[in-house]
Amino acid sequence: MKIATLLCVVLAAAGVATPAQASTVGQAPAGAATFAVQAKAAGYSPKQASELQAQVDTYLHQFGGRQVAINKIVFDGGEVLLPLPGEARARELGTSPTAAQKVVPASSSAGLHCPYQYLCIFHDRNYTGPEVKMYKCGPAGEVRVIWAGIGSYADNETPYTYAHFHDGHGTDYEVATGGDVNPALNWWYVHDVWAC
Repeated sequence: MKIATLLCVVLAAAGVATPAQASTVGQAPAGAATFAVQAKAAGYSPKQASELQAQVDTYLHQFGGRQVAINKIVFDGGEVLLPLPGEARARELGTSPTAAQKVVPASSSAGLHCPYQYLCIFHDRNYTGPEVKMYKCGPAGEVRVIWAGIGSYADNETPYTYAHFHDGHGTDYEVATGGDVNPALNWWYVHDVWAC
């Protein structure tokens, strides 16, 4: 017992996080080595795994929450899913890449992998790039948007539930209701999003 305590003191003095410290909210958990193993098992190079982890770390800093897979973060009110190396669309590790490439109907979110009662926003146009799935309503579920350029969204919430895309003044830049999709939303004008 004394050796374990001494080891923790030495590690802390050296600036190395102990497992208890590394698993705090908003940081990669102590299982970060597990994510490296996942990446290797999936066939990704150490460089690809490192680049993906850097992206995950950026989103952890923005949303808090915790990393649960090499490309997935869960936070209060939703989750972030990042595209795996070499892919345009986000998907769960272990699912088929072709499942993420489904054709999206022109006027429905049904063809997307946006769960029922969620609003899904995408960094890039045509439902590609990092994806944020959100379900929490009002200010408590607010997601600050740090993206710029053209992105997209799919609103798979219940009918007559309205998602709000606010500009920097808190005014609705765009309002969506269940079933609405937009393959080319200009993120330059969006400051924050409320799922409902």
